[in-house]
Amino acid sequence: MSQENVELVQRWFGFLGRSELPLHLTAEDVEIDNIKDFPVQGPYSGHSGMQIWWDDLSEAFETFRVELIDCALLDAERVLTENRAAGRFRGTGIPLDFPWASVITVRDGKVVRAIGYFSRSQALEAVGLSE
Repeated sequence: MSQENVELVQRWFGFLGRSELPLHLTAEDVEIDNIKDFPVQGPYSGHSGMQIWWDDLSEAFETFRVELIDCALLDAERVLTENRAAGRFRGTGIPLDFPWASVITVRDGKVVRAIGYFSRSQALEAVGLSE
């Protein structure tokens, strides 16, 4: 099941990268929590919360793109991702381009939790692991 979870997370990020919400790959009670101090805060809960999260991103950014760089299995349910976010703030036009990481929890073939971190090492520390 573990490799299937990695593949699911890759597909999930693929949809996000194409600016599509992958609700069909997401549990109805999903929780999404962005990087601390990111302009769009969370947590967001459920499919309706995921839509609000997406709308909040659209409101904050004129353009916004997420790219999955790497994906690694942490355990039977959790996947560590390394990502890049790029875009431009709405109103100011200030560009945004930065790497970040997340820990994605998968159960029963659906993403149930996604938590963002500033770095891979911060994400690993949050789950009690190290480089």
